[in-house]
Amino acid sequence: MPSSLIDLQRRYVALHQQIKDLEQQAKDAQAEKDELEETLAEQMGMIGQKSTQVDGMRLTVRVTPRIGKRGDVPMEDLCRALENTEFAFLVKPAVNAMTLQASMKEIVEERGGLPEELVPLLRQWDQNVVAVTKT
Repeated sequence: MPSSLIDLQRRYVALHQQIKDLEQQAKDAQAEKDELEETLAEQMGMIGQKSTQVDGMRLTVRVTPRIGKRGDVPMEDLCRALENTEFAFLVKPAVNAMTLQASMKEIVEERGGLPEELVPLLRQWDQNVVAVTKT
């Protein structure tokens, strides 16, 4: 344990920098993992492999439906459109992306599609996700 004030300060600065470095490493690793995920899921799908075990872990490819605001649609337009529907409860004063995702996914499952007035404002796609679990 450092004994002087300057030793404490140096240790604090070193830990601060170490945390920043680790956070950047984690961001870089996450970006690389995200990049690999789509390729891995695609290649496993091409050979019909939905699940496999590697290094004591199970990889399972799942298709996860996603719905979110189109990039070219201003948030205000989406909020205005939602306020004129039964989904006005989603606007608080903006739409939470996760709440929108969950609510619209449920609507699509129940009705077979998005409400007509929201189709021009939302985009719908399937995201391949690779889950890693212990065997």
